[in-house]
Amino acid sequence: MNKGLTPVVIILIVLAVVAVGYFGVKKYVPDLLQPKQTPEDNIDTSGWKTYRNDQYGFEIKHPSQYKPTINQHAESDYWKAGVDVLFELGNDTNISIIVNPPDHGLCEGALEFSNDYSRLISGEQAKGIRCVYDNFVVEDYRISKNHNQFEINLAYPLTSVDKNTLDSILSTLKFID
Repeated sequence: MNKGLTPVVIILIVLAVVAVGYFGVKKYVPDLLQPKQTPEDNIDTSGWKTYRNDQYGFEIKHPSQYKPTINQHAESDYWKAGVDVLFELGNDTNISIIVNPPDHGLCEGALEFSNDYSRLISGEQAKGIRCVYDNFVVEDYRISKNHNQFEINLAYPLTSVDKNTLDSILSTLKFID
C-alpha cells in the first residue's frame, strides 16, 4: 500500500466513525441533544382554577375541566385526620395529594421498582419512588410541611399520556401558612 494514502485512509475512517456516532446518537437518544424544558415553558396556567385547602396549608392550580374529588378522612386505626384530593385527567391518568396518609406497602406487584427518585415540589426536593406495572406507572413522593405529611401520587399509562400537563399541574403545588 502507498504510504501517502495511509493518513488519508485513517482520516476517512475517523470521519466515518464520528459521523455514524453522531447520527446514531441523534436518532436513538434525542433527549440528550435537546435542552430540557420545564412544563411552564409549554403550558399557560394563567387561566387555570385554584384548589386551596387552608386547613392543611396547600394550593394547586388545575385546568377547569379537571375537577378535584375531595375526601376528608377522620382519625381512625388506619388514617390520621387528613384529606385526599384527586384530579382525574382521563385515560387512567391522575394526580392525588393525600394529607397524612396511612403507612402502606407500595409497589406491590410492580414489574420494576426504583426508590431513588426525587422531584422538586414547591421549591423543595421530595424523595420518591417509581413503580412500573404492566401498562401504567405510579410515582409517589413524600414531603413534610405545616406539621403534616403529604403524599403526592402521579399515575399514568405507559403509552399515550400527556405527561406535560401532569407535570404542569404538579409544578403549581404550593404550601401556604
